[in-house]
Amino acid sequence: MAEGLNPTQEQWQVQILNQLGKVTHYLDWQHSLLGPHLGKNILEMGCGIGLITQFLLRKEDALISAVDYSPVSLSQLLQQLAPPSRLRLIRGDLEDPDLWLRLSAPFDTVIAVSLLEHLEDDALLLQRLAPCLASGGQVLLIVPAHPWLYGSIDVLACHRRRYDKKRIAALFRQSGLEPLELTYFNLPGALAWWYRFVVRKQSDFSAQELGWFNRLIPVIRRLESWLPMPCGLSQFARARKP
Repeated sequence: MAEGLNPTQEQWQVQILNQLGKVTHYLDWQHSLLGPHLGKNILEMGCGIGLITQFLLRKEDALISAVDYSPVSLSQLLQQLAPPSRLRLIRGDLEDPDLWLRLSAPFDTVIAVSLLEHLEDDALLLQRLAPCLASGGQVLLIVPAHPWLYGSIDVLACHRRRYDKKRIAALFRQSGLEPLELTYFNLPGALAWWYRFVVRKQSDFSAQELGWFNRLIPVIRRLESWLPMPCGLSQFARARKP
């Protein structure tokens, strides 16, 4: 979760994360993108309430360090699961250079899902994590796609930006990382987002809408597995340290 939020913003973001936690098919889609590339010493940046952390724990031979700034999010995560000894929860600001001295580097996998868009200096974060990555280790990102999709919900969620492939590739290269995969996904979600939050500038979505979206995801996912998407609501990006 993003650093520097006031209590109202923090509570709103936790509420959104809890709503997203009910969109189980979409979470499964995210998990399927991350899963094939997981190593055995994993750093999750911006773990929030643990929607990705719980998936990572299924990899029983992995050591996991999960970092978040929000005590509200970490408290809920602790209420939802009893952390095993191979999970290390760390409260800290990823933009604070001292935090990186506390981490159990080198990592073979670094994950950030819905994090970079919150940071004032996304390039600096990648430059700081690169030395903590083992040779051959991978960075896995899921970020909101396309600047033209920046809308009312992005403002409420304290997103500073959305990303196209060119920007993500440039960030990787500036940090000495080799881009391996840049993929847009969820095209229908992008179209719905554009209409709801860019054109109409609405500020929320209902539980009923999320339920419909969750039921549609398996169909969307299958269709998109057949051909690459020219755009999408989100982008999956993967890079390797030479």
